[in-house]
Amino acid sequence: MIKMPQPSLDRDVFLDRAIRTIIRVAFLVFVTLQIGSFWLSDTPQLVTRFADDAYFYFEIARNVVETGNLTFDGQTQTNGFHPLWLIVLLPIFRLASNPVAVLRIIGSSNVLLLGVAGWLGLRHISSRYPLFTFALSALVMIKLIGAFCEYSMETSLLVPLCIVSLVGIGKANHASLVASRNRLLLGVGVVLSMVQLARLDAVLLNFLMLVVVTGMNLSSGRKAKLLGKLFLLAGPAFLTGLAYFIANYSMFGHIVPVSAIAKSMGDGLLNKSMIRQFIEVAAAKNLTSVWAVFSCMLVLAGGYVVLWICSRRRMTSPARLDDSYCIPLTVSLFCLAFAGYYLIGTSWRLWGWYSYPGLLVGIFVFPLMVALVEDRFLNWSKTKAAFRAARVVLTAVLAITVCVVAVRWGYWLNVPVEGNFKYQNFLLAESLNANLARPKLVAQGDRAGSFAYFFDGNVLQLEGLVGDYELLEAIRNNTLMDYMSTSGVEYVISHTGPSSNYDRWTMLVPYAEFSSGPIAEVLLCKTTEKLRKETGAGLIIIWAWPSCGL
Repeated sequence: MIKMPQPSLDRDVFLDRAIRTIIRVAFLVFVTLQIGSFWLSDTPQLVTRFADDAYFYFEIARNVVETGNLTFDGQTQTNGFHPLWLIVLLPIFRLASNPVAVLRIIGSSNVLLLGVAGWLGLRHISSRYPLFTFALSALVMIKLIGAFCEYSMETSLLVPLCIVSLVGIGKANHASLVASRNRLLLGVGVVLSMVQLARLDAVLLNFLMLVVVTGMNLSSGRKAKLLGKLFLLAGPAFLTGLAYFIANYSMFGHIVPVSAIAKSMGDGLLNKSMIRQFIEVAAAKNLTSVWAVFSCMLVLAGGYVVLWICSRRRMTSPARLDDSYCIPLTVSLFCLAFAGYYLIGTSWRLWGWYSYPGLLVGIFVFPLMVALVEDRFLNWSKTKAAFRAARVVLTAVLAITVCVVAVRWGYWLNVPVEGNFKYQNFLLAESLNANLARPKLVAQGDRAGSFAYFFDGNVLQLEGLVGDYELLEAIRNNTLMDYMSTSGVEYVISHTGPSSNYDRWTMLVPYAEFSSGPIAEVLLCKTTEKLRKETGAGLIIIWAWPSCGL
């Protein structure tokens, strides 16, 4: 029997599926290498693989397990954390006591969570968009997830929860909210409650999601039934948020957590530190910097909102309401509101994990915008033929690139450590542990997290991010030195300081480049300087406290 060749359409389908499968496998390789690197790395490389603020959570979780107290410095109670991520960490500290082993478990768990987020993102993009758009979006998404793997912050838990809630609300809104099953709506509502516990500013996403869905369903009739459906969606998040605020007030005497107050003590209507960060250091940033991700995020989000406004009549005319614009519109509005909040409502500069809305844009908005451009070129007679040919080549190049960079971005054991301040903090803590006669209370502003995790004594984080409300008042009123003395501080550590020729030096807390809010002064004298060390990451100075006879 002569075997007849399959039609070209079958070959196209086969190639399409093959390339999509290759990209998915490449992503799994990326995740596997990331996890393997956490277990194969030596201690210096491992220490540097976490954001310094991630160590705030680690220290608090360890103190909860060992002492039962929500404390970072071992003396004062704090709510300077997002609760759900801390809850995830507690079993790890119960399981392992060795600080290095704990880091390996947390790091690999962090990658697993982001791997779930990436896999859900790939499924969402692959089911909706052509191959070229899928390949380009996958490349962008893997790059962003690789950046978030280096933080091990609450965003590792938040991002997959956000994706699940967005996909779930899209399914619920597919026919109309009124016709959706109660079980599905309640499930999405529970996930929304977890979203805001994972990171409190994500309540903006929950609110805007409900606004968009409500606006899309107002014309569907049966408003009483719609109200009941919205209650299933919003009820769990409302009750969880209320319980959180009541717990804060009963335990700490304030509704708002101390970390939020620390970052909102501003001077004026605009966050000058955020503006200065974007203007002064933009040229030196890379593709996964806060500046780059935020800029692209805002351009795409703003562009989509404009596109939706211009096309709203055509896009909302079908009787069948689906997630074709519900999800990207929600994400775009969230990005704009998120940036607006941090520009107006806070005074601190932004760090890498603040760009998590950009990862949502990379999954839900960027592919849509690329697909629209791709469709335009395919339907424009002047570029149709040329673009069809070029698209095949570009898709092949993208698929090969994804395979190559998945290995390069997944394997990180060759990272140098001498110039990393977290490694220098580790060495300093180990040295002090061996030479101090008993545990001490040390005060440190920026970069205190990684030092505190390895130091056997207690560390007072002078910026107030994981302190108590009295510490914030001391910063606001410039009485920080009195607070330090009352707390029993014996040493002060700084990664910035004067040259060796000085009599007195004033340390500002927080650093002026970090915050445009209140700044307290800590006066330090040469006569009490105990250690001056030049490292690959810069200068480290230790003073005895009280200093200058104060």
